[in-house]
Amino acid sequence: MYLNTLGKNEMYISAAEILETDMEVVKKFVIENADEIVDYHYDEHNIEQMNLDSLINGNETKRIDTLIVNHITPRESKESIWQEGLLTLSHALTRKTALSDYLKELGFTFSFDEKQIVMSMNDKIVEVENKLGTN
Repeated sequence: MYLNTLGKNEMYISAAEILETDMEVVKKFVIENADEIVDYHYDEHNIEQMNLDSLINGNETKRIDTLIVNHITPRESKESIWQEGLLTLSHALTRKTALSDYLKELGFTFSFDEKQIVMSMNDKIVEVENKLGTN
């Protein structure tokens, strides 16, 4: 069993499968507990303080043996989360956001080709493979 965090719907679907419940139950839990989730700063240690009874509802949960992840960008305020939702790094760079606007002022733009983020500076693709360091 795996938890897929590559997108909102993928996460809802895989969480529902793990919890052996309906996707609407997971969505309802997230909506009803959004403030508490944000207040806990998405911290894996603080989830133990949350009451998950309504989400689990007596079902036996499946063990997660694989985790598919994508980077989720931090936000400057709760309001921006409500306005734009959770964003992966590729979304934060390729959609109109505070981050992409700032980087555009510096000459950087980004596109996503379903496999990787492509960075351009002043409309010229930056070949990051040839730079020192890691991607």
